[in-house]
Amino acid sequence: HAIATTNAIVAGLIVLEAQKVLLKNMSKLVTTFVQHNPTRGRLLQRIPPDKPNPKCYVCSKAMIRLEIDVESTLFGTFVDDVLCKSLVFKDPTVLVGSAVH
Repeated sequence: HAIATTNAIVAGLIVLEAQKVLLKNMSKLVTTFVQHNPTRGRLLQRIPPDKPNPKCYVCSKAMIRLEIDVESTLFGTFVDDVLCKSLVFKDPTVLVGSAVH
């Protein structure tokens, strides 16, 4: 029961933070950690979130434009050499039309 209860608590916290995002109330966002060993009797630790990294393609508005020769470049080569090695994506998701790769 303990795992289900913890999952329910975390799900509720996620919903609360999602409401803040949907209401564009970003200044009130918090990061919450569930602690295995509560500090001063507190199971939850709430801290302000880290500021977005301006060089991060996920948490910032950073954008790049890529042009590749689709006749001579294999998809796997593009993913491995460009996305993973050059841009340092760990496990990129690529949409090609409606297909997810």
